[in-house]
Amino acid sequence: MRADRPSLTAAVVSFARGVVSTGPGAPCFDPVAIELLPPPFTQLLWLLDRAGERRRWLEPVVKGVMGGLVEHIELRTALIDAALRAAVGSGVRQLVILGAGLDGRAWRMAELADVTVYEVDHPATQAWKMNRVRGRTPMAKEVHFVPVDFEQTSLDDALARTGHDPNAPTFWIWEGVTPYLNEAAIDGTLRIVADRSAKKSGLVLTYVTPDMLDAHRLRRLAGVVFHAIREPLRGALSREAMTRKLSSFGFHVMSDELPAEAARRYGRSTRRRWASPSERVIVAEK
Repeated sequence: MRADRPSLTAAVVSFARGVVSTGPGAPCFDPVAIELLPPPFTQLLWLLDRAGERRRWLEPVVKGVMGGLVEHIELRTALIDAALRAAVGSGVRQLVILGAGLDGRAWRMAELADVTVYEVDHPATQAWKMNRVRGRTPMAKEVHFVPVDFEQTSLDDALARTGHDPNAPTFWIWEGVTPYLNEAAIDGTLRIVADRSAKKSGLVLTYVTPDMLDAHRLRRLAGVVFHAIREPLRGALSREAMTRKLSSFGFHVMSDELPAEAARRYGRSTRRRWASPSERVIVAEK
């Protein structure tokens, strides 16, 4: 990660959301993505947005180059947004986004009008994002940036200093982070999440299973690529292991599915692409 810009994975996720944000009725609608991205991602989205009729063939080219990742992130985002809306509908008024990256939920979801949002991430990513959103009014009630360098800063202390109330229900989003952590680090974070979660708090996290890619050669290639960008894949857990882990921290699993399994619900193709990650979205309640 460079000190002057967000991580590459954070940029790719935000870019993918921007690609599929064709209108408010889309499964994933993130109109602020283009404002948060570093170049050249901003320029690519700008070209797509202004392509007019040419977008019909330009967008499939972009999606093809990304090997199914755009479709995966679109559905992953839709599932997480749905879980968040349900939590807010049940009365949750605190949202903590762990590894927030270039997440735009606080600026794009009107449902957060009465919700205080705490965005936790590395100081480098947050510095870039804070500069990008300066002057933009969030749709959330409040947004607090919680800079945490996990090698030097306690997540528990950082949240306490920022005003997070552990006695009130919280909805936690932990998206696209656990694959880069070893199991001890995952457990450490879940322990803090559990300790700071009042009854009826919710948690949605994404994780990869050991068969992340169907083909052994592709799995090896992915490992090389992620290591080269200094974001190596470390954490992979089976469905059973993740359910047991969450249960041990007091969370009951409500759902656990691959984003591709939700394609039909969102009017998307059910055809699995060769490089679509087998990353699961799990929703749980304290």
